[in-house]
Amino acid sequence: MSQSVETIEKEKSPAKKQKKPHSTFFKVAWGVVFVFVVMIFTALLILWNYLDNYERSDPRYYLDQVVTLLENKQYEEAARESGFEETTFFTFERFEEYVTDILGDSTDLRVVESKSDAENERNYRVVGENGELKFVLTEQPNTLGFGFSSYSVKLDLGSGGTWKIVAPDEIAVSVDGIELDDTYRLDEQMIPDPYETLLDTSLAPQLAVYEVSGLYTRPVVTAENAEIVYDEDNTTVRITDSLKTPAAEREEMIINAAKTYAAFISGDAQMKDVAALLYDQTKFYESIKTYSSYWYIDHDSAEAENVKLFNYTEYAENAFSAEVTFDYRVKRTKGNINQVYPTHYRLSFMEVDGEIRLINIEVL
Repeated sequence: MSQSVETIEKEKSPAKKQKKPHSTFFKVAWGVVFVFVVMIFTALLILWNYLDNYERSDPRYYLDQVVTLLENKQYEEAARESGFEETTFFTFERFEEYVTDILGDSTDLRVVESKSDAENERNYRVVGENGELKFVLTEQPNTLGFGFSSYSVKLDLGSGGTWKIVAPDEIAVSVDGIELDDTYRLDEQMIPDPYETLLDTSLAPQLAVYEVSGLYTRPVVTAENAEIVYDEDNTTVRITDSLKTPAAEREEMIINAAKTYAAFISGDAQMKDVAALLYDQTKFYESIKTYSSYWYIDHDSAEAENVKLFNYTEYAENAFSAEVTFDYRVKRTKGNINQVYPTHYRLSFMEVDGEIRLINIEVL
């Protein structure tokens, strides 16, 4: 019996190979390896995070960032990192001036830890060429992972930075280009020094006293037609309205008063001549009532030469002072005396009962 075509074709076709299944052991082994890889990667990631948080829990981590910025002269960035906030007068530019004055050009700053009285604070000093900056680092509890704490950095500017500006009452005063209004004015009574001689100082011209805070570098104080004097303590500025020229009549009054007083001292004028110029309710008036010129060199004549008036200062409309210098020459025929006394006075005047009176004379 003959075979069918289909049977013959099957016999001629090569038999298909069957796939051999993976062993169970191989699958389990790879699974275990994968699990170990994941565990190791996770452990390393946790360790990396732990170490990173541990590093950032060191207060020096935050301070060193600020110090690096200072060493690289990136002052505005350093200001921001140290909690600096601009004020009306202490701007980023002023901050840079303040820092560079202290640190100089140093690019390798020394950091020294200081004692702190607060448990959650750390104090550091950053030492430069001309001084040091103080920083306070305050702990921020549990702000990092794993229960670690971070730190905020604050530049400690100290208790300084406050300036007083003393000026005649009617003068407009500006600090760093900002005109001072009454919000900066203190309720403080102050009078010009020459008028301290008044028995009733309430009659004296009043000075305006301003107080400006946040000035850790010397401010630029301006006032039109005025002289600006910075006290040596670098906390006070005194302004006098002394860049004016007195009217001719007032200049003559001042010079004549200076000459009259010099003549009184030399015995060439009497007390009544000086008293006619003076306001009698002053300590100065009381002090010269008993003056005697007996000690002065005997002479036949006296004359003021090379007279100069300067530093004319107005404290109010009718309160003013000025300095006068001259050579006071005395001569005597007998003995051929020809003596010159360099003379320097400051004379202060004010209006009393509608009349300009001489209040004080200071020998300079």
